[in-house]
Amino acid sequence: MIKIVDIGYTETNTPTAQSCNSYNRWLEEKLFYPLQYFGKRSYSDNNSDNNSDNNSDNNLDNNSHNKDKRLNLNYYFSEFASALVFIFSYADFQCLLNNYYKSYGRHHKFGAFALAFEGEDYHRYIKRHLNNITKFLVTCSNKHADYLLRTPPIYSVDSATVLEKDLAYRALSAKNYWFGKNSVLISKEHGSFFLIGSILLPYKLNLEDLSKISDFVANGNQNNIEILSSPQGVDHFDGCKNCTICVDNCPTSAINKNEFERTIDCTKCISCQTIEVRRDHDVEKGNIFKKSAGYIFGCDLCQLVCPWNRQHLQLCLRSNSKALFDSIKQSKYKIIHDFFLDEARNTDVVINDLHKLSNHGFEKMFQGTALTRIGRQGIIKNLKNI
Repeated sequence: MIKIVDIGYTETNTPTAQSCNSYNRWLEEKLFYPLQYFGKRSYSDNNSDNNSDNNSDNNLDNNSHNKDKRLNLNYYFSEFASALVFIFSYADFQCLLNNYYKSYGRHHKFGAFALAFEGEDYHRYIKRHLNNITKFLVTCSNKHADYLLRTPPIYSVDSATVLEKDLAYRALSAKNYWFGKNSVLISKEHGSFFLIGSILLPYKLNLEDLSKISDFVANGNQNNIEILSSPQGVDHFDGCKNCTICVDNCPTSAINKNEFERTIDCTKCISCQTIEVRRDHDVEKGNIFKKSAGYIFGCDLCQLVCPWNRQHLQLCLRSNSKALFDSIKQSKYKIIHDFFLDEARNTDVVINDLHKLSNHGFEKMFQGTALTRIGRQGIIKNLKNI
């Protein structure tokens, strides 16, 4: 159900001015918590301030996650010369999962991205596919082999020190991509139910290279994809305009109401709070979990109401939820489904079984899935607070 639906290419190493400004204000207002790695200071910031305290929320140190690297790809990957950006769509799965939840009235919900990639952690899934594309590049010519053996590329999913959505925007804006008010990247053709995988390369590609990559990916997806290098300095499409549906429907008011910012307040975001906050005493006052609509890992609410996803969600009306029920029994789906989504297992039953597991036992049971990011205690925290 996962398809690469678009490919972009860019040689620019810095984000757009709009993204830089919004990112800096987002940091200044400390809206990134609990994504504390976004708050790490750059080297210059760290040297200019000798008064930082030792509080865990404010102890911002100099490590690989810092602002400078996100604002210039050459600070992150010194050999950077170009980037290939791939859009991995899970829209078909989202449609089936949405219908599945409605049909079976599940106690607990997961953001579709946590299940869509055959139940596997999408970072692993996407990087494996990026590696296959790199291997193909090596076979194309001695030029690619020489470059990539001398300086291996870097694969960027959303855990790298890269402003990945802006990188994708720079590579794909010629195909009508833009930043939604809920901060996600939206495509006029594909909506927003997708994840981004990028290959940062130490050399530039030519049109023949791009054509070969396009053919290789298209053969694996059974669809035709044209790679476009987006022109710089031109007006680009914005499909949101005066629409505020996602802003109005976010149950915790996490989406910035300033239409020019296109950012979210992570302290209020259900997805951030259910994935990144691991300890019960770190739950924000007011307990946004009570507004989570049953989501215990991730959240799709702002995307489900987006008009640009409507064309995909309409497939739910024509789809058979049994198709998902059958597929979810395969691979890593099955263990997640049987433990969390079985209609006979309510919240108390699931919490009780989690208490019976050790942390090691949890890691072993859900190895390779997205759940290992938050761990046993984090999932218990989410279940207790919904």
